[in-house]
Amino acid sequence: MSKKRTTITAELKALGGPEKVDLARTQHQPHGRQGDAEGRGLFLQEAQACGLPVVATKHGGLPEGLWPEQSGYLVPERDVEGLADALSRLIKQSDRWPALGRAGRAFIEQRFEIRSLTEQLVEVYRYARNAFGNVSS
Repeated sequence: MSKKRTTITAELKALGGPEKVDLARTQHQPHGRQGDAEGRGLFLQEAQACGLPVVATKHGGLPEGLWPEQSGYLVPERDVEGLADALSRLIKQSDRWPALGRAGRAFIEQRFEIRSLTEQLVEVYRYARNAFGNVSS
């Protein structure tokens, strides 16, 4: 085990985490068994809405789901050392957690507010109706 991973494991254990963490296994898997891929993980929005800092990979729509360096950290896909660095940074900077959490909550409220999203969807439907008229089957 690399020195970096040993340090992260010790830091997690000191915070009450598990005895061992296999970072290679915890990485986001880009494709499922049948080739399907996750677009934008809802887990990012849920965590930030709860005021938690997040770490995600630069996969699919995940980068659109957080405010990099403000509400959490993005790492390249399949970069175990990059993931270890981001987690270590987060652990060592626990004094930043409240600010990251507030920024994440603000990001979600601003970007994913249901009334605003609903109005945008209604506008799409209005445009389609005006552009194509009433289409009967």
